[in-house]
Formats: sequence, C-alpha cells, structure tokens
Amino acid sequence: MSKFDAKLRLEREEPFAKRRRLGLTKCNLCSSDNAVTHSHDSRFWFGDGDIVFRVQDSLFKVHRSRLRCSTVLWDMFELPQPPQVDNIDGCPLVVMAGDTAKDWSTVFRWMYDPAGFATQAGVFDVLAGTLRIATKYDMPALRESAIQGLQFRWPSSPALMTHNAFSNAAEAISLARECDVPSIRPAAFYALSIQRWSHDAEGGSALLRLSPDDARHLICGQQLLNSFHLQIVINPLVSETENGRTCDHCASYVAEYWRRKFTPDVSSPHSCWMVKVLADMILNNCDLSDLGVQICTPCQSYHRALVYERLTVLVKEIPVIFR
Repeated sequence: MSKFDAKLRLEREEPFAKRRRLGLTKCNLCSSDNAVTHSHDSRFWFGDGDIVFRVQDSLFKVHRSRLRCSTVLWDMFELPQPPQVDNIDGCPLVVMAGDTAKDWSTVFRWMYDPAGFATQAGVFDVLAGTLRIATKYDMPALRESAIQGLQFRWPSSPALMTHNAFSNAAEAISLARECDVPSIRPAAFYALSIQRWSHDAEGGSALLRLSPDDARHLICGQQLLNSFHLQIVINPLVSETENGRTCDHCASYVAEYWRRKFTPDVSSPHSCWMVKVLADMILNNCDLSDLGVQICTPCQSYHRALVYERLTVLVKEIPVIFR
C-alpha cells in the first residue's frame, strides 16, 4: 500500500477548467496512532479501510477505491509519495482544508449508500454541499446528481416551476454562480422576484446572500416584470403579434376576465405569478365559460392566441431580464 504526504498541495496545471486547488496539510493533533483527539464518524469508519480523512473535527476511515469517482483525489494518489507521513489507525491521513464534515458525510453516503443518499436529495443544504464538493474535487457523477436535484426545484423553463422554488431561491442564485450551474438561475431569480418579503418570516433577509451584481439584476428584473404585468392590466386585449381583435360585444367581458386573472391575492406570499396564471389558462383550454355570457368563436380564438403569445414571450424573456 503506497503512502502519500499529507502536506502535499496539488498545484500543478489541471486540464479540467473548473478544477479547484486541493489543500492538504499536516495534521498537528493526529501525528500518531496514539494521539487521536478527533471524533470518528461511526457510519464511515470501516475496519478494513485504508485511508483516513480529517474534515474539521471528524475522522472518516474509508476505502481508497471508493475515491475513483474523484479525478482530483485519484490523481493525487498517483503522485510519487515520500516515506514518512502522518497516520491514524495504520492508515495515511489526509486533512481536507476548507470543507465541512457535514458535506463530506453526505458525499460518503452517496459513495456507500446511494439509496440512502437519494432520500436526502431533495434537501437544499444537501444538494448545495454535495455540489460544492463535487465541483471542487471533480466528481462528475455526483455533480450531475446534485444538478438534477436543483433543476427539479428550479427547472430551465420557469413555466415548470412549482411552489418548492420559493424556498432557498436566493441561496440557489448564489450557488449557481459559485458552481457554474446557469440553468437554475432564471427560475430561481423569478421565484425570488415575485415573493412578498413582508410575508417572509426572515423579512427578506435572504437577499443579503446575493452578490451586488445579482441584487442589481433582481431589482431590474422585478421592474421589467412589473411593467409586463401593468401592460396586461391596462390593455389586456392588445397584442404585439396577433392581427385579430375582439368584437364590441365580447371585448369588455374578455378584458375583465384578464384583469381578474392578473389581480394578485393580497393574502398570498407572492405577487402575481404570471407564468403560472398563463400556464393554468392553457391547462384549462383557455376556457371562458365562467364569464356567464356567450363569447363568439373569433374572440375565443383571439383570447387563446393571446394566452400562448404572452406565455411564450414571458418564458423567453425571463432569462434576459435577469441577465
């Protein structure tokens, strides 16, 4: 079994553009088998393990073969090793600088117990922690799994967004920038932009987690969304692309229908969720039967075209307005 220097820092050029530097330092408190002062994580302390990780104040004794999923770590093992290194329980010791024991515990669970990991995969803190580790140490499979979990909450199309997108939206925006996951940013920005912060128990303090650039993008995007909403309320039947128009008999009824749909509920924790309103109209086949009057066929067709037009424009523009 080859040994490696726990003081080594992997600083050579890496072909993977997003690879981070791996900091490994000598363990001053664990220089021998008899001086272990850190706690063992019993879930990941295997008797036949052949390498020990120290992360913060926790120790993990695992199997080196499990680390093949990480290009960074596996490349490190292949470097020439000096004869003397720190060890614990007869195994070489690696100190993972800058990481948290909680994140690595989740990563080891993914390595050893994928089914157990899957039960936690919907928790934002789990997804965020594993994505950071996977990105830093180049674990493609784990990174993809974390991204899929994030995309479930913040899909690439804001039209597919559900209520679970509101929680942790600000953190998701920052995480996406940090770990280069642009696909979740439009939905996360949109979810954050329509929240009423006065209804939030934290009073909108999540906004403090945004970078200055992202905060500026959020404010500008909110203003553009408000303009889009205001145009519908003021002129609900005006189309930029449709050539048709409603007849004099139907116009007031259809216009009132649009205004009613786009009037936000004052008791709701979010303002007008325009994408959802339009998507629900389509799911309801753009039905106007609840107006209580007969709407002529041409006006029904024009109304339906307006719904599809506005949803298409809004979904296309959301990534643009938030830059």
